[in-house]
Amino acid sequence: MEYDSIQRIDPYDYEEIVAEHLRAQGYRKVTTTRKSGDFGADVLAIAPNGDKVCIQCKRYSGSVGPKAVQEIYAAKKYYKCDLACVYTTGDYTQAAEKLAESTGVELRYLNPGVMTARIGRHIKRNKKGSILGTVRILL
Repeated sequence: MEYDSIQRIDPYDYEEIVAEHLRAQGYRKVTTTRKSGDFGADVLAIAPNGDKVCIQCKRYSGSVGPKAVQEIYAAKKYYKCDLACVYTTGDYTQAAEKLAESTGVELRYLNPGVMTARIGRHIKRNKKGSILGTVRILL
């Protein structure tokens, strides 16, 4: 799948792509939330280390701002999760990165059309070893 074609798919299909990616990475009980009234989370899952994770998916060609970080941080509290992440096909603004660093929200890239990975900075880890802060992954 080419990058421009991923931008043309339905945003809900992107949520399913992220869910499938998580399953392939060993996540369990991966479910997508309802389309509205989801309290900011699009996908819920159990990480291989046992952490409960909530994810917001943003199929963007531009940059994701701090609102997405705010929403998934609130969803983390609502769903009683250990970890909150935002996945995008685009990029993140500096404000989003700064807020993610202070709240422990992970920022990730997932573009199914690109099969290389790059990992950016690791801020710190929680008690279970999950990375807190900004992590950039492009797949």
